Amino acid sequence: MADQGGPLSPDDILTAVVLADPYTALFNPLTPSSPHCLMALAGRPLLDYTLECLFHNGVSEVILYLSNCPSMVRSWLADSKWSQDLPLACRPLNISTIVNEESRSVGDACRDLDEKGIVRGDFLLVSGDLVASVGLEEVVEKHKARPAKDKHSIMTKVYMQAKPGNCLMTRGSEVVLACDKATDQILFYQRSGHTSYNFPVELFQHDEVSVCYDLSDPGIAICHPTVLALFSDNFDIEDMDTLTAEILESDLVDSTIYMETLVEGMAARAFSPYMFLTLSNMVMSRWFFPLVPSSSSYKYSMNNVYKGKECKVGKGSILEEEVMVGHGSVVGTGCELSQTSLGSNCVLGEECVLFNCVLEEKVTLGKRVVLSNCIIGKGSIIPAGVKMGEKVIIGEGVELGEGITIPDGARMIATEEDDWGEDEGQDEAVTGGSEWGPRAFVYKEDDAEDEESVVSEKAVQDTWGEVYYTDEEDDVSSDGSADEESDQDFGDFDPESEEETAGGEHEDVINFRREVIDSIARGLEQGVASDNLVLEINGSKHAWNITLSEVNQCVIYAVLTANIPLDKDLLSPAVVLPTVLKNITSLLQLLTKYSRSKSGQQYYIVGLESLVERHPIYMEILSKILHNLYDKDVLSDESILAWNKKLGSAAPSEQIQATICSKIKPLVAWLEQSDSESEDDSD
Repeated sequence: MADQGGPLSPDDILTAVVLADPYTALFNPLTPSSPHCLMALAGRPLLDYTLECLFHNGVSEVILYLSNCPSMVRSWLADSKWSQDLPLACRPLNISTIVNEESRSVGDACRDLDEKGIVRGDFLLVSGDLVASVGLEEVVEKHKARPAKDKHSIMTKVYMQAKPGNCLMTRGSEVVLACDKATDQILFYQRSGHTSYNFPVELFQHDEVSVCYDLSDPGIAICHPTVLALFSDNFDIEDMDTLTAEILESDLVDSTIYMETLVEGMAARAFSPYMFLTLSNMVMSRWFFPLVPSSSSYKYSMNNVYKGKECKVGKGSILEEEVMVGHGSVVGTGCELSQTSLGSNCVLGEECVLFNCVLEEKVTLGKRVVLSNCIIGKGSIIPAGVKMGEKVIIGEGVELGEGITIPDGARMIATEEDDWGEDEGQDEAVTGGSEWGPRAFVYKEDDAEDEESVVSEKAVQDTWGEVYYTDEEDDVSSDGSADEESDQDFGDFDPESEEETAGGEHEDVINFRREVIDSIARGLEQGVASDNLVLEINGSKHAWNITLSEVNQCVIYAVLTANIPLDKDLLSPAVVLPTVLKNITSLLQLLTKYSRSKSGQQYYIVGLESLVERHPIYMEILSKILHNLYDKDVLSDESILAWNKKLGSAAPSEQIQATICSKIKPLVAWLEQSDSESEDDSD
């Protein structure tokens, strides 16, 4: 970090341009009425993190470009530590604001800045949702020195190293680029999501070329004012990606771009709901130190739990990990909170369960409300009996009705707009609101044709955001069927790892399986809802850093062994099978949560293979277990037949595989016959 002790010479003054608006609708309906850069992440506005990062990197002047709700941003700025009302010597940063409510893109903002002519030297270009604890001084110095060797150099783009599966590597934001290995000049650039890439022939004119795919883009660029002029020269360019492509591909643009990859520190943008929740949890986990929740405002305790002033936590409530309870908030008795942030003056009823959520200030939840992967706007009311789907955004002041079911990916607002954009919510509230509640209406984008388009699976995927995997089969919803860990087989670890046990199994897996067994046993005994069990299992998954493969295998193991005394020697198939089938029926919803993808089913099958090897009694009833799982749509016939084919190709020395093949042979024959009959019917 830069030394802030002495005055800076004119040559050392570094200017940053902060685009406060992300120019997306991903957070609607929260952001139209309030600026995205003021959304509270772990108790602090996003813009506060951005300015803090710039201050620590020696930036002295900031141009804050405002488009959405500029008065609210200026008001916050005036009351913050960045206030420009302070004496000049006491200001951390000299911040000037530019307002243009007509700006609709990064291109519009840059063209406006170019027209105003207020940026005269090299500058940092960042977004107002940047959360970063990285050192940029060396990158800036390299950028300033580069024109001595390459007079056409106009920009240096900053990336973080992140392989697919890293929680900061999100689908749609990943990049594939090629650069000159000696100079780091970018030669090829493309956002990923493609199955193939056409690298230009010009790449082979360079001695050595590096092709990079393991990068996350925090949206940091060091630019020459020429960058703004290029936006002005090309009125159809709306974002930095398009500008980069234009520079690299157009013969009319004689400019070059360079890259720098940071391997230390953390940097990312909260540009989507997924990234917003992920960064909230990471800040609470102190991954962005020294950017952490304010110690003067929150009391910090074990497992990264933060409690504000005068908050109350009821008896029996559990604040597991990465939890923030805002000032004056009340958590009822018997609640369970994990990876969740509550704003000030929130009220939670008894036995609420919250996982990976952000609640803004003055939110009220009724008794036994379960929320997972949700963002709830300020002043909203969710009464008892509401069944909330995942990846839901509730706008400010929404009041839902009792007992309703909100589907996955829904977005609700408190007032309804007519075809002319006028609010009708006031009249609707008087007459009883809508089917969703007294003040609750489905939010629709301007180009949405009907309500279904808002909650369709593709719309949820596109608007929420998710972690990026190289395998498309791992791209499943975060309700338990996928997460941000890389896939791995059961017990498939480095044999030289010091943390492994003598039997070759990692100690974290053993501890995680023990917690899953306890959760499922308690669930069967007390009738705990499957959704709550999923939240517990996912919480344990993150605590022990467990992969999706290990989750599924531990779940199938725990379900099939629950209430069965495996330590006894005189167990018979006639005794074990009825209990196993009863467990499957009782926990069917839990099992299907983790088997929505082909890879999820494959992990179950690997778990079954491990189970029969550990406990031979299950070999005798394996065929019946598979048949039951097939009948209940936990496993598909394709998955079972593919497993049988794989077992048939195993080496003769693999006795366990041969035995399994023999035991499931009748079931496989029946499935193949059913498939054949289905094909005949179709013909």
